Amino acid sequence: MHSFHGTFIRNCIVTHVIDGKTIRVLLNPDGGQQRSSTGDGWEDSLVVGSEPTSRIPSDELDASSVDPTTWEKVDVRLIYVDTEESLDVKKEEQAYKPITPAGVEAFDWLKKRLGSAADGRCGDVEVDIEFDTCEFMTSVSRAREYSLDKYGRVLAYVYHNGNSVNVETVLAGQSPYFTKHGRSRLYHGEFALAEKLAIENIRGIWDPAGASLASFGMLEYSRDYRRLLPWWRERELFIEDWRHWGHLGLTKDILNPRDARDYQKLLVAAAAREKATILVDLQPTQSNLYDGVMQLIRYEGGKQGLCIFAGTRRYPFNLWMDDANSMESGRLQALLHARYCQNARNFCFITGSLFIFHAKNRPQMLLESCEQVSDFPLRPDDMSQKLRGHHRAGAAKSSPAA
Repeated sequence: MHSFHGTFIRNCIVTHVIDGKTIRVLLNPDGGQQRSSTGDGWEDSLVVGSEPTSRIPSDELDASSVDPTTWEKVDVRLIYVDTEESLDVKKEEQAYKPITPAGVEAFDWLKKRLGSAADGRCGDVEVDIEFDTCEFMTSVSRAREYSLDKYGRVLAYVYHNGNSVNVETVLAGQSPYFTKHGRSRLYHGEFALAEKLAIENIRGIWDPAGASLASFGMLEYSRDYRRLLPWWRERELFIEDWRHWGHLGLTKDILNPRDARDYQKLLVAAAAREKATILVDLQPTQSNLYDGVMQLIRYEGGKQGLCIFAGTRRYPFNLWMDDANSMESGRLQALLHARYCQNARNFCFITGSLFIFHAKNRPQMLLESCEQVSDFPLRPDDMSQKLRGHHRAGAAKSSPAA
């Protein structure tokens, strides 16, 4: 039996396998557990939707543990797994998420692994769901809030018969160890070993020569991992820095629009037209936009502004340039294009004045100069000073006593 390390929900039921990385699950209302305040035990945790964005009907909060038809139904995406696509995606995302033979194989593999029918429907397949949480006293509600992706799916580890389906998917070569959004905080070693063994044994996506392409015409068997993996690695390294800086207390004044609680603070600050520093992720999301995130907006009279989509569907946030054709705007666009957009690091910190775009009730920040953009949450010289102090303290602790 697997030993849990993060907040979890036991004895949930899979109803459908949606694709190679997503399953539809009924959440056991009595299965929630969270770490105690001391970390040496577990406590019951109410299985309800994330707050403050929960949309669960009130009658579903009265679910009966003995009647699964009353349980909440959610889609769970296997965290740190990114199998290829087997189903059509939205038109603007097709350039980034093409259907491939490897995606179809991954879908078939997961259906077989969970014993579903050919159409993905499952019987009473029981699984446990674990969240990637390290903090003590993290409730199921908070864990779900933190773990929602941009499509509203819950990102989690899934265990069937005590074994991690996530790690097994990587071990079978159906997916790389997916670190575009950071490393696993609970099972980094297991995922890294699984990917190593899959490559060693030339399994799945690591063995394109073994794929039958006859029924797929000229489609590539899999995505170009020679291009994707270095990009994921660059993002991974930034996120590890971000986590480290957080442990050092260097990010406490930074707002992350992709975090539910920070987003509420962002809305308040924008309504008050306050100045703030925002963590921005400029990864491309829509192929019909320049660099996947930028769109020219034409004013009356021919002047053009530039909107940069820096949030998500769930938590929209934009950067705004009033004059897209000015010299400084050109410098800004060149900087963002070369250093942060497309397959670059994507993440940066932007400091500026917030406001609300009232037509859509959306928080925005005015972007006027390159000086607003930084690689760090503090001024570079302040960052160096803080990190020098941290490293000196670490060196002093590790030095033998005089």
